[in-house]
Amino acid sequence: MEKGRTVSAIFLLLIIFLSASAVLTHEEKWEIRDQEIRNTDFDDLNILFITSEALRRDKVGYGKDDTTLTPNIDELAEESIRFNNAVSPSGSTIATFSTVFTSRYNFVDNVYDYGTHYFNHNLSLVSKLVEENYEGLGVVPHPLLLEKRGFGGHFEEYIDRPFPRIREGVDDEHVKKIAEKYVFFPEYDVIKENFTEMTADQVTENAKYLLEKRSEENNFFMWLHYFEPHNPYMPPEKEFVDHGTEDFNGSYSEEEYVAFINEMNLSERDIHELESLYDSEIRYMDYYIGELLDYLNEEGLKEDTLIVFSSDHGECFGEGQIVGHSNIHDCSVEIPLTIYIPGEEGYDSPKPVSLIDLFPTFFDLLDIQTEQQLRGESMFKDFDDRRSFRYLSEDPQRRTFGISEWHQKNERIILDRETDSSKEEIKEFIRDTRKEYTNKSTTTDVTNEEIQKRMEDIGY
Repeated sequence: MEKGRTVSAIFLLLIIFLSASAVLTHEEKWEIRDQEIRNTDFDDLNILFITSEALRRDKVGYGKDDTTLTPNIDELAEESIRFNNAVSPSGSTIATFSTVFTSRYNFVDNVYDYGTHYFNHNLSLVSKLVEENYEGLGVVPHPLLLEKRGFGGHFEEYIDRPFPRIREGVDDEHVKKIAEKYVFFPEYDVIKENFTEMTADQVTENAKYLLEKRSEENNFFMWLHYFEPHNPYMPPEKEFVDHGTEDFNGSYSEEEYVAFINEMNLSERDIHELESLYDSEIRYMDYYIGELLDYLNEEGLKEDTLIVFSSDHGECFGEGQIVGHSNIHDCSVEIPLTIYIPGEEGYDSPKPVSLIDLFPTFFDLLDIQTEQQLRGESMFKDFDDRRSFRYLSEDPQRRTFGISEWHQKNERIILDRETDSSKEEIKEFIRDTRKEYTNKSTTTDVTNEEIQKRMEDIGY
């Protein structure tokens, strides 16, 4: 009897221990996995950086039970580290990628000139990859990301044909009517006069072309940018279109870049119609991303390639009374972000990260050292050791900024538009970041006087 009680007690203690371990593993798994990844040698991998225009985080399907718009992206995500608290440094494409490719905040470090639309490619971190014998390849159909504007600097091959605002799309007058009414783009009139088309199917075909002709002696860094689902929401292939209401009655004002519902007289039905077409473009893009992933598998490239999927920013459909992007609301800056590492199992990470951390993460995983000044940090660095849980998002069109904060591992993102109460927060953020930034190197490209002048220019 005594022996039976002893065995039972041991069994009970074992159950309690295993239960506690299970809880600990569930809560801390991502921290343990992050550390394991940092301690693993990944120094011989290609890098494939896939980005989508204006894809908001809640539109990807991984981790959801309902019917998904993105089955191919989801399949890749299942094998990837899924950063579920990722933010963009801006709701603007050019501001985002200026930050991504330099790991610097644009309005402080002056990496993009809004007057000339020129990106300072001399600061591009692609140059460091080229020094490490990576072959730079790009397929980037965006009129603001052209090679002649600096974004193709250090890429050996960079296909950048401008993308049309209004295209033929599906043979459906109803869809065209909606798409042509909603073009939230400042240079629309200029661009539509001289464009050539590059849709998702062509981005994938161009990617295959570059991969087939690449030098196999070196690893490659490839950036693929899919313009979908940027407005006008009009997928080129009809089978992807999910029609909404047939009596669409929205209006369009060319003067408004950021479109407010009240100013555009948008009803809930109008917004539903627009979002339905937006979803159709996501389905279309996902299909051709699937074709690309199939190609990587067939060619045996996937097993040797670090694959990152993200978007430059999100898209608003009524949140904050906004339709579109280029703002600092959650709908504009909350983005999907997954990183596939060959041989590693996928898992969810609630760690707060920003796209400003992307190149520091590449360098960390591939054990690449750089003397260049970086404001971001590796996404796999220990949670409590990361320099800051605060990120800045900027809206360059309206010169407003938002501070993203996570309080004691709280996952909620707080984004403030420019107000008197937030000015001190932004000043403090810049002071703190500048101090840490300067401490990382003995040289800086931007003086304190220059930063102060820029702050005064934007009203501080």
